[in-house]
Amino acid sequence: MKKKLLPLVFSYTVITVFNLFEPASASAGGLTTVISSKSISTKKLKLAPIGITGKVTDEQGVGMPGVSVVEKGTRNAAVTNSSGSYTINVTGSNAVLVFTSIGYNPVEITVNSKTVVNVSMVTATNALNDVVVTALGIKREAKSLGYSAQKADVEALQTNRTTNLANSLEGQIAGLDVSPPAAGPGGSTKIRLRGQSSFTADNSPLIVINGLPMSQGASSSNGYTQNVDQGDNLQGINQDDIESMTVLKGSTAAALYGSRAVNGAIIITTKSGAKNTGIGIEFNSNFTLNQALDYTDFQYEYGQGENNIRPSSQGTAQSSGAWSFGVPFDNAPTFQFDGVERPYAPVKGRIKTFFRLAPSWSNTVAISGGNDKGSFRVSLSNQDAQGIVPNNDYHKKIFNVGINYKLTEKLSAQFYVNYDHQFNNNPPLIGVQGNAIPTSIYRLANSISFDVLQAGAIDANGNETPTSRFATVTNPYWILANQFQRQTKDHILGTAVVRYQFFDWLYLQGRANMDLLQTTYESNTPTGTLAVSAAPTGLYNGSYGINTASTRQNNFDFLLGGGHKWKDFSFNATVGGNNFPLITSAFNESVTNFYIRGLYTIGNGVTANSSYNLTKQTVNSLYGTAEFSYKNLLYLNVTGRTDWYSVLARDID
Repeated sequence: MKKKLLPLVFSYTVITVFNLFEPASASAGGLTTVISSKSISTKKLKLAPIGITGKVTDEQGVGMPGVSVVEKGTRNAAVTNSSGSYTINVTGSNAVLVFTSIGYNPVEITVNSKTVVNVSMVTATNALNDVVVTALGIKREAKSLGYSAQKADVEALQTNRTTNLANSLEGQIAGLDVSPPAAGPGGSTKIRLRGQSSFTADNSPLIVINGLPMSQGASSSNGYTQNVDQGDNLQGINQDDIESMTVLKGSTAAALYGSRAVNGAIIITTKSGAKNTGIGIEFNSNFTLNQALDYTDFQYEYGQGENNIRPSSQGTAQSSGAWSFGVPFDNAPTFQFDGVERPYAPVKGRIKTFFRLAPSWSNTVAISGGNDKGSFRVSLSNQDAQGIVPNNDYHKKIFNVGINYKLTEKLSAQFYVNYDHQFNNNPPLIGVQGNAIPTSIYRLANSISFDVLQAGAIDANGNETPTSRFATVTNPYWILANQFQRQTKDHILGTAVVRYQFFDWLYLQGRANMDLLQTTYESNTPTGTLAVSAAPTGLYNGSYGINTASTRQNNFDFLLGGGHKWKDFSFNATVGGNNFPLITSAFNESVTNFYIRGLYTIGNGVTANSSYNLTKQTVNSLYGTAEFSYKNLLYLNVTGRTDWYSVLARDID
């Protein structure tokens, strides 16, 4: 008997962009709201703005969309449309327009009383050398690297939207194996970069968000100590907030992060707006529909029973509900687990019958802007997703802020905050027997109707009706009606970066990161479940547990970097240090048997157990990297790092 359960996903995306410029500018290629202002003072008369139109093309004469057009020294700005055309209002006939686009040399043109200004932009020579963000946020030319680093297609991530960012990477990066979760929309994703490196340790790549290194934190079900997948840290990142993503493959690529990056690293930078763009509002809405596909191949020749004998009473029907080894189907009246005789006939399509179509809505609204000194972006997203299991739903809200500002000619600062709140209601139990819905669905006899299962799930005393002599085969509708798992997460990431540029070739940077995660998980085993031992007289069986866990890690580092070029030779070097304190705590409390039926609280429990765990550790590090090149053709890279771990004894530290 073969069985396979796969998701089928349909999706569409609606994006609406509003650009608000002051004074007015025109735009195209989207919905644009234009605000202009004109006032007359009793002391001074302001001249009416002059309208300028034109087209921006590349070296081949093709129109360039998305080119920023700014009147120098003002906040007047516009963006070219899909054909390269633009319209902008300027303050006077001698205004200077600045045209900028990534990968092209900027162009400045004086209007000189003209009303039509056409521009041809030339590719920047340094744009031919692809630049990637490597370890510690250091930007390097791709050809100078002695290892593999690949940039992800951010636009594709935002189009192929999933509840977990990691799933959107599937098929994007060579050597990156992504396995989507089988535990509903709030489940974790298995990520492996160039295979496994250990049998027992964490094999996931290090995740670095705005310079903050963190583990993927996958809390998946293992079928032994944990039966519910509790997600991972990539769930807290909104695809719309991502500016760039680079995957560093292998331990060599991520050596500056030490042993934590032995499996490589995924470097993520979130958006902080763009300079000289005025104020813009963006709205993104996405809808996805998930369905369980049925590739099972059950036999439908023999029905419920065993030893070639069909059930002859309610008792034998309740005993053989997990077997389909009876007689050939003949539509003869036959007892089922609820004591009713029904035609002895196959029941097909159990996957389609039980699992539902699961929609997911995701909406993001963002406001951004910037001037010649800096930029900002603030976004808020909400996602509501249903699981294919009827009582499973997942809800997520993410608030993101990015600020980039040049305080002086040499001093600049960056600030990032990402906060997410998640609620996962009834994620399915997987990989276990007993009160796990998928297991029971596959094990039930092939002649039991799901309508009958639902109607007869609860007996006259409010307990589970037996469907099999195996107590581990639980009626799935008993689980839906009585069992719960609830998880709440609050996660905040913060980054502050200050950089001082002493000279064009020398800088000093300081960075502070904070990662605070608070998780609460509660679950029950319902009173009346057949697999649970009976309680003493006057009490009710079952169990309830609650776990509260907290993780706080800080990351403080500094970088001193510089470089110089002498004719055909060039040299770049970076040295730095890091302090990484980590504190984790967990409080667990559980009870078995209850005084009052149906009240699942610690206070209502008869026998209580509790535990508390606290872990503290610190890692101090020094590291450095140097690059020597000859004619930008021959490169030599040297990287080194040393760590001091607080968890080691002093004599072996």
